[in-house]
Amino acid sequence: MAEAEWDIQEVKRLKKIHLVQYNLVMLLLFIFFAVYAEGSFRPCCFMLRGSLDYYSKYVVYP
Repeated sequence: MAEAEWDIQEVKRLKKIHLVQYNLVMLLLFIFFAVYAEGSFRPCCFMLRGSLDYYSKYVVYP
């Protein structure tokens, strides 16, 4: 087996990028579950929320 030579700085850079990506995903999941647990998240209307803002004065949310 040939031993591969790794550049230490390149490995550190890749690990840092991976850590930042992981932390962003965890932050988004935390925010999603916090909003969901609060009860203000309506999955059925999530994508339509922008178009429903025009009609919000006519819609009564429970």
